[in-house]
Amino acid sequence: MGSSIASSLMDPTQYYSQFISLQKASLEKAKTPYQNQISSYQSRIDLYASLKNALSESMKTMSSFTTYESKTKLATSSNETSFTVSSTSSSVNGSYSIEVQNLATADTYNKSVPDIEAKIGVSGTIKINGKEIKVDADNSMKNVMNTINGAGAKVNIYTLGENMVVTAATTGVENSIKFEGDSAVLEALGLVQNSPDHLAAEDAKLRINGATVTSATNKVTNYIPGVTINLKKETTGAEKLTIQDQSDEKAASMITSFVNTYNALTSTMKTYTGKGTILQASAADLEANRALNNVFQHKKDGNTLFDFGISVDKEGVLKVDETAMKKMVAEDPTAVERFFFGIGGVGDELYQSLNKTFGSTGFISDETTSMTNEINKLNLKLTDITSRNDTLLTNITDQYNKWLEMMQAMQSDAMTLDALIDGMNSSNK
Repeated sequence: MGSSIASSLMDPTQYYSQFISLQKASLEKAKTPYQNQISSYQSRIDLYASLKNALSESMKTMSSFTTYESKTKLATSSNETSFTVSSTSSSVNGSYSIEVQNLATADTYNKSVPDIEAKIGVSGTIKINGKEIKVDADNSMKNVMNTINGAGAKVNIYTLGENMVVTAATTGVENSIKFEGDSAVLEALGLVQNSPDHLAAEDAKLRINGATVTSATNKVTNYIPGVTINLKKETTGAEKLTIQDQSDEKAASMITSFVNTYNALTSTMKTYTGKGTILQASAADLEANRALNNVFQHKKDGNTLFDFGISVDKEGVLKVDETAMKKMVAEDPTAVERFFFGIGGVGDELYQSLNKTFGSTGFISDETTSMTNEINKLNLKLTDITSRNDTLLTNITDQYNKWLEMMQAMQSDAMTLDALIDGMNSSNK
């Protein structure tokens, strides 16, 4: 037999395989620009995260200069059993007569409760310091106490032996417990006006240089500028509170810490923004350099950084002359405090400037969020491209399968024809 009809039919498999391969290659080509952009964004995000992490300890140290209170004033009490004192640098040197006449106490009600597991036995609604509390007769006294403690009513309720105690959370007459509502419930809790078991709140009372003053708490802060008096016990007469200058021993180590931290910051920035790096001449690089250079422009009371024994070499590294620096600390502690510490000090200004770039709300965080959003958008595009391609391949595969079924049917018919032809040829011989 010569060439058969069946063998002359086209085999579609190789064409289908070639088309699928071409379509997949086309898909990868279409995805590549988006994938490259995602990779670029992610590299920048990872680099920012690494830089912020490398700067974190130095930033934390520099932030401490904002809150540091220089101990340039020493406040002492002649009777620390009755009161202790502390002061800030804003306090004024002097001696004060202090007589503690009364301590502040909290408003307190007592009630005999032999068994807190027993039912309270009365129902109703009450208000304690404005907070509404509902009580059911079947509730145990313990459950009612827990409910009150969790109601935010500015009271504490607890047991001492077989006594239940309701006490105001804060001392002072102005913080006395206010209650209203069902009288039976209030009575069950011992909250009864003019009760003999009521210990009324009192304000602290003391005489400062002969003048009588009061305070709702035993922490008195409003009368001597920069001084806090912590009352502990009544005095039997007048005692003395003294404020005087003292050398701040920690200030010198803080200044050394400033120098070391500054050098750590510059070293880290050189590593991440030096020649040939991705961040060279970036906004992060420029803003950090501006913040670090502004340290040398900082001026307070006519003093600059160099007046405190600090110098800078040609590489931008700070050095400190410990002898000259400690001499300045000892001779002019106020100048040291004003220059280095607190809001507006050189440490605070450097931290605030860097925080605008590298802080949790700085522009690097904003840029990271923006790039993350762009990555999400690009991933959606990739998903869309893949979805459309999958749909196309599914349709092509369906068509191929139909074509294959048709070709298989034609192959069967062709084979039948080939057999008939072969039979006819044999009979003619």
